[in-house]
Amino acid sequence: AAIRLALVNGPGVGEILRAGQCFTLTTTGVVFNGEPSVQQWRDGLLAVRLFKSAADLICADFLRKGLELFGEDEVDGCLVQMEFDLFDAQRALTLAGLAPTVDRTGLTCAHLLELAGLIESEQIRWAGLAVEHRLTPMELRRSIAAGQVEKGTPLPAPGGGRNTGIASPHGIAMAFSLWRKKVDPLALPEVTQREVFGELRESARTAVALARALGMDLGKELGV
Repeated sequence: AAIRLALVNGPGVGEILRAGQCFTLTTTGVVFNGEPSVQQWRDGLLAVRLFKSAADLICADFLRKGLELFGEDEVDGCLVQMEFDLFDAQRALTLAGLAPTVDRTGLTCAHLLELAGLIESEQIRWAGLAVEHRLTPMELRRSIAAGQVEKGTPLPAPGGGRNTGIASPHGIAMAFSLWRKKVDPLALPEVTQREVFGELRESARTAVALARALGMDLGKELGV
């Protein structure tokens, strides 16, 4: 379905959705219904920028609501059916694990990804400090690591600076479940199976250690 945009000065993402304007955004591009004024043209570009920057957060909110109402199987199946990119799905799932009480005002998606691995009280605390001290995402990362606010020129991020934040265990599990729905590990070539096993070995060790610490019957828990 087409999305019609209202052109309002200083709009938020939700505020710009309204019918009856001079252009229509579709999955194949823009259809102009008449000639836009320069302000309408500028506001159209602003709308695109707002949607682009908010896409991960919007997706995360839908995933969180889906998890609350319909459960992981439905969410996983929907992501597979709609062919979400695995990286995009991981980012959104990580964001979906953020505490709903975290105030997003003044923070970008990159800031929020840095908060994902923290407990709820620390998420709230560092979100406030990031806004108060106008921290960049990299400054926020360094501050969290140091345990105090640190501003200054950040070092280049590993891997060319692509910021993915720290995924929560829940986000990792959801991403793995999504991968399992796309790939049957038992159908992979033996050499690939060994590579997958090597990647999962440390996660398996962590799960075993936690089960023992909690006094769980591992065989019973895993059904083996």
